[in-house]
Formats: sequence, C-alpha cells, structure tokens
Amino acid sequence: MMEIYDVWLGFEVPWWNKAVDNPEQQLPNTMKYLEDNFDGEELVFRRSQIMRGLKKGRDKMMKMSTKYLLRPPIMYLLLTHREYGSGFLRAVLAVLAQNPVADGTVLIHDADSSEWGDYLYDDLANCPVEVRQWYTVLCQHSEEVVHFWRQFCLNKDSLVNELKKLSKQSCARPVNGDTAPILTFKEEYPTLFECLEAVFGMMMSNSRLCEQMHGALRYGLRIEQGMDEVDARRDYEVVFGYLFKQERREKDLSGRGAKRQKVSHKHNNSKDQLTMISAQLTEYLPKWLKEANELLQQPNHGIPSLTETRNKGRRDQDKKNIATQLEAHDEKVGTLTREKLTVDAMKEEADRTTPSNDKLLRMGEERLQCREHICNITTKKYWVELEIGGRRPHFHVLWFTAVKTFPHLLPFHRGGFQIPRPYWRNITQIRTKTIATNIIGSYLSMAKKVTKLICDFCHGNDSTRRNFVPKRDRQFQQNDLLEWLNFVRVVDVFDSPNAIVENAASICLSTFHAVDDHYTYTLSDDVVLTSSDDAPTEVGTAADAEVANEAQSNVNGSDPRRSSTRRRQPNSRRRYPGEESSSEEEESDEEDVANNAPVP
Repeated sequence: MMEIYDVWLGFEVPWWNKAVDNPEQQLPNTMKYLEDNFDGEELVFRRSQIMRGLKKGRDKMMKMSTKYLLRPPIMYLLLTHREYGSGFLRAVLAVLAQNPVADGTVLIHDADSSEWGDYLYDDLANCPVEVRQWYTVLCQHSEEVVHFWRQFCLNKDSLVNELKKLSKQSCARPVNGDTAPILTFKEEYPTLFECLEAVFGMMMSNSRLCEQMHGALRYGLRIEQGMDEVDARRDYEVVFGYLFKQERREKDLSGRGAKRQKVSHKHNNSKDQLTMISAQLTEYLPKWLKEANELLQQPNHGIPSLTETRNKGRRDQDKKNIATQLEAHDEKVGTLTREKLTVDAMKEEADRTTPSNDKLLRMGEERLQCREHICNITTKKYWVELEIGGRRPHFHVLWFTAVKTFPHLLPFHRGGFQIPRPYWRNITQIRTKTIATNIIGSYLSMAKKVTKLICDFCHGNDSTRRNFVPKRDRQFQQNDLLEWLNFVRVVDVFDSPNAIVENAASICLSTFHAVDDHYTYTLSDDVVLTSSDDAPTEVGTAADAEVANEAQSNVNGSDPRRSSTRRRQPNSRRRYPGEESSSEEEESDEEDVANNAPVP
C-alpha cells in the first residue's frame, strides 16, 4: 500500500496516456497488423476502433481510481513519492494556509520561516506546474485535507524539520542502486515514514481479505466436520431456509397496512414467527427422509456409515471426493479431439465472422459522441455533481442550463405540457440547488419511462418471443428517442469559458507521460535470466563456474546448512490429496535427502 503511487503514477497512468497519444509506440504489433492487412477507408475505420477503445480504457481507469486515489486520506501517501512528493506537500501547505482552524490549532509551525519551500503565491498562474496540478485537486477537498492533516498528527513539532526538508526538495530524490524508492524515503525521513506507515502500512487489500476468508472457510473446520456437510448446510440455507424465512415474514406482514409492508421485517421477531419454525421443520422432515431413503437404497451411493465416519473422520470422505473429481476430469480430457490451429485457419475464420459492434461504430464518431453526451446529461447525478463557476448563484445557473437542455422541463414543472411563460418568471420557485436537481430528476424519470415503453413496443422486451430484436440489430435506441421526441436538446449550453469548471483530476492525470523503467517489465537483449528454483543452472566455462560458486558461497555464508534448507527438490512435484507416490519417486527423494542432509 505504501508504494501504490509509485506504480500508479510511474506505470499505469503514463502507459495509458502514451497509448492514446502514440499507439504505434505502445502497440507496435497491433498497428503493424492493421497496416499489413487493411488499406484505405477500412484501415481508417479499424484504427478509429482501436483509438476509441484506448480512450475508453483510459477514461475508465481514471474514473475507477480517482474516486479514492486523488482524494484524502490515501492521497497523503504522495508524500513518499520520489518525484512528486515535494510539490504535493507545498500544495497541501497552500490549502492549509487558506483554511485556518476555528479552535486556534496551529497547522503549520513556524510558517513565516524561510526554511519552508515556497507555497504562497499571489497569482495561481505564477505557481509552478508541479504544485498547481495538485493544488487544483486539493482545493475541491479542502475540509478533508485539514481534517486528515490533524488526524495523522502531521502538525506536530517532531515532524517540522522533516517537512521543511521535503518542501525544499527541488528535484527527484536519487535512488541508490537497486534500493526501492520507499526505502530511500524511510532512511531520509524516518519520522514522517513512521507516521504514514502507522496508518497505511497494514491496510488490507480486497484480494488479501478474500483469500483469508476462503482459508478460514476451508481450513477452519473441526476434524469431525467435512466439506460435504458444509455444502449441504449452505444448500439448505440458500433454498429451504430462505423460503421458510420469507414465509414467516409474509405472515407477519399479512395484517399490516400498505406503509408497514414497505418496511423491512425480521423473520424471528414475534412469537407467531417462532412457533412457525417447528411447524415448517415438521412438514419438511418427511420429504427429507423420503429423499434420503431413496438415495441410500441406490447401490454405490458413496455415503459412509456412521461407524466408518467415526473411525476415519469426515476428512477421509473429502479425499475420496477429490480423487473422484480428478478421475472424472482425466476421463473427460482423454476423450477430447482437437484439431491443429493454424494462422491461415484463424484468418479464414476472422474473414467469415462479422464483428457485432461494426454496425454501431460505423455510425460515425460525431453520432457516437452525441449518444454518450445524452447518456451523461440524462442522469440526476450529473446535475448534482456539476461544477459551475461564475458570480451568479449556483442554483440560478443550474436551472437556466437545464432549461436550455430539456425543452419540456418548464411545462413538466408547471404540471402540464401547455405553452409556458418565460422561464425567468418561474425562478422564484427555485430557491436551492436541491429543489432544482429534484425537479430535473423527476423530469428525467418521466422521459425515460415514456421512451422505454416505446422502445419495448418496437423491439420487444422478452428474448423468448419471436418479435424480439437484439440490441445490436436495433435501428434506434432509447437515447435516440429522447432526442427525437425533444425531451433532450443536444446543444452547447456551456459556451462561456468561465461557466463550467473542468474536472481537475482528469487534467492532472493527463499530464503524466514518463513511464518508470522499473515498471516496464521488459528486459534488454543482453540480460539473461536463470532460475535455480525450476532447474539447475548450466555453467559454460571454468571461469563461469568459479564465479557462480563464489556467488553461491557469498549468499550462503559459512554455514553449509543454508544451502539445503532453501533448495527445492529437483524431482519433487505437487501431489493431489489421495494420490500415492511411486516407489521410484520415493527412492529418488530419499537419495536427494541423504545427499543434501545438513552437516552436524
């Protein structure tokens, strides 16, 4: 977690920016294939498809990551970055200087000292680029910047000297050899590193959490409880347990009013519900006994007896189940018949197959952007999060903008679609931004319901019917109806350059183009990797052997036992549960163990 910005700003964001700006450099094989197999208008069309996919990928990456990574508190990890840490700190100091705390808490100690880097500017245009790109982002979350600055104790006296030193850093922090940048930061700023590590060092990732939950479920069982019993309990809870709970809830809601029925209810809250549990189980038990007897009467049913389970344990049945699954898998694989796939066959298949999105993309970039624009502006969230500058009140600009975009908004607001009076006379009813956005949201809900009914009538809404038309083959979509029926007017209502404030996060991320060589995952031609874990290394000459032996002795030191404890057995392989090893493998393993035994 501590190095998340090294990877994000050092590889991921710059790679996508370079791929969009210069695809020939990032995707040379793909672009060469296009030039070799297409020409003329088809080449232009295929290239536009790839460029559109790259832009969409970059926008999606920015949308997913900026929600958390360009917002406090995680954004404070930028202080550890070797190149952007100093500029980010000065941007934070500028935000803190403009937002003092009411209780008198000192946020910046010795603020008038010349030991701090420059962070106060009369004009934002005179601010350096490395500070301005972070300052525009932090200004949108100034309250969170101040809050977490105090919560992380970054305003303490013990951190003043290191923060002053970091704010004075004018260039990227050098890295010594193969030392990780985060370790260099730890050596140079130990107190600041300890402060940040105390917060983010043990932050758990989603993958680690899922793996731990899976391990707890798989290996946290008692020895007398097998996985088949766990699966049976889960099946019961998913099917019969859910139906029983739903039946008890419905009985409790039967005598309630309409408003009470919309509120969530528990399945075991009243005495009547608890009394139903025994009745439901009594009714369910004969059915279960009948199914169990039918299963036990079948030959080779595979269910062990109670005595066998008590003697061998429930885990013994798990081993047999896994062995049975492996045998079934090997049997299926053995009957597979595969044809050799050639490049010519792939090309022939590709020529016969028509991509499903060609029809959509051949509409032209202008029409596709119009559809995307309609999709964005027809959501209430867009108008709630819309950032509008200027001197006029916020809700005035928001309402006037919505009236220009939605021609039927005013008639809808007045309760009908009669001819409205001028929209500036209705402004007396719109006093806050919340009222304006609620009216816009109701209008959009009505418009979408009408166009959806028309679209379902023309194309069908049930895929099992004969008249159903798939979405790829439809002549128009719901967004097209919104424009054709004049529910939405696609005009440039943001003609004033100061009317709308652009997304500062997107502007900030679009400036990163330098990919860190450490994260390119590409080796030069003169680098050869040899792995001692998978196979023994072959040494060519006596000098090479001497160098290899010397390097191995330096790694192991004077203790010969280290060479045997960290070496993988050459003949060892992964065995599945219930699989028996052959006698030849056991003899070879015994010889390897005897040869590699530690010297007493």
